[in-house]
Amino acid sequence: ANTPSFAGNELARGMAAVNAAPTSGAAAIPTLVVGTARGSLWLVGPAGAEEVTGGHYDQPTCVAPHPLDAHSWASCGRDGQLLLWTAPHAAPRIRARLPTGANCVAFSEDGRYVATGHADGTVRVMKTPLLPWRPPDAHGRRGVRLELVAVSGAPAELSSDRAAPVGLRPTGVASASEITCLVFSANGASSALLAAGSHDKTIRILELKFGAGAEPA
Repeated sequence: ANTPSFAGNELARGMAAVNAAPTSGAAAIPTLVVGTARGSLWLVGPAGAEEVTGGHYDQPTCVAPHPLDAHSWASCGRDGQLLLWTAPHAAPRIRARLPTGANCVAFSEDGRYVATGHADGTVRVMKTPLLPWRPPDAHGRRGVRLELVAVSGAPAELSSDRAAPVGLRPTGVASASEITCLVFSANGASSALLAAGSHDKTIRILELKFGAGAEPA
């Protein structure tokens, strides 16, 4: 009997792999488990890539539960990331990029806005993505930018966001100190208050004005 050559065997294996179902069968194309320098584990295969577990790659600083969904929460950290999580997934559903590391995070009463406090005294308010949160496509795996609706404490950033539909107006003592704690009030008819605490023994009271089409539910 003729003995198949090495090249013949490899060709047969290759054809079997091409014709096989990618995720099942003895000749299935394998899925790789890939670890990253930022502490994530990914499953990579012919159907795409999925983050299995991961989180902040620098010090996490705060966690805030979603006010309307007990299985969802947000976290922020020194790595300049705002992560949105949903149980039972062990990896964030959405990675949002921030300009700098954040010390604290809070949701508005209805969950429509999420705010972060930063070391430079800046408070940023962004629109919360609609639930259920889903991982972004391949173009957003390095982190997405949430829609910014208000920023306080950084005039340069205020000038770059003049088209924002709502604004933050200080109603108390201002401070340029590092923001360490944020708390939203209940929504009013046209605005909500946001208390920002600092290590300099001051609490800044900011008013989030709802713009057209952004009234509280």
